[in-house]
Amino acid sequence: MARNKSALQAFVEQRWYHRPGLLGLLAPLEALFIAASRRRRQKKQSVEFDVPVVVVGNISVGGTGKTPVVKALVAHLRALGRNPGVVSRGYGRATTGVLMVENASTARQVGDEPLEIRRSCDVPTVVGEDRVAAVEFLLARAACDVVISDDGLQHYRLGRQFEIAVVDGSKGLGNGHCLPVGPLREPPHRLAEVDAVLISGAKSAISFVPAAATVFTYAVKPAKLVNVRSGEVRPVDWVAGFEKFTAIAGIGNPEKFFSTLTDLLPPEYPAFARRQFADHHQFTEADFRDLDRDTALLMTEKDSVKCVKFARDNWWYLAVDAVLDTRFYTLLGRVLSQPISD
Repeated sequence: MARNKSALQAFVEQRWYHRPGLLGLLAPLEALFIAASRRRRQKKQSVEFDVPVVVVGNISVGGTGKTPVVKALVAHLRALGRNPGVVSRGYGRATTGVLMVENASTARQVGDEPLEIRRSCDVPTVVGEDRVAAVEFLLARAACDVVISDDGLQHYRLGRQFEIAVVDGSKGLGNGHCLPVGPLREPPHRLAEVDAVLISGAKSAISFVPAAATVFTYAVKPAKLVNVRSGEVRPVDWVAGFEKFTAIAGIGNPEKFFSTLTDLLPPEYPAFARRQFADHHQFTEADFRDLDRDTALLMTEKDSVKCVKFARDNWWYLAVDAVLDTRFYTLLGRVLSQPISD
């Protein structure tokens, strides 16, 4: 069931989050990558809109936890009386072009994260490789007064009023190098240029984050257990009531999910089975053929949107909430209240 990384992939990722070692021989390619990124940023003429655009992105490859942040922003803006909409690339989808995400859409059509956002927040959501075209499509079809771009920090053609860079505190910025020597899409100094850096789960200072960066820490907390098939909701401590269960994760940092489940269980609870898949894995019923039907299955909300059609009665997902700093919201509100300059 689990999809193991190749030896090469495992080696590269190991070096990315430690000293570069042999990857240091690729420094000339890193220099070319940085130069190309700089030119791309300098050449792009951004397209502005009549409503503010908030970009939630990162400077590293892999998952950093952007989706809970996007969902928290949607809830916060609505509480203020705003009407947000969301655009996303729709990574991993089998379609191309600009599409409106509907509750009946599939992850294969629109991508798993946009589908999760649409279903969880009931917010107008559009996917498209061209973020400018996606915003135009969204504004033509929904009465939105603020747009949240899920990813797109490096999509410089998209004008924006507020930039957020999300950093996974457990992984940080790796070895601080750009691709292919390290995991970064842009050099660390880019974090000093965004409006806010949000760091989750950091137990100590994050290496390579510039001192000039505006940093806020935040927590991602378990919110509820939801039955994948029926939508039944249970409190998170209900997980300890399972006689046994198997946990699966097809996300960028599966260990974070497994650790969260462990923290919810009493010390005497027996170890649960863990099965790991590649990020954005398109689940099929065949992936669960060898799973004991009497054993409960726990997954992430992102994974659950791909399993609804064949889910069993004892399949559940753990919904989580990002709890953001009130000072961050104050900063965001101050920027969004300013008129958009021509």
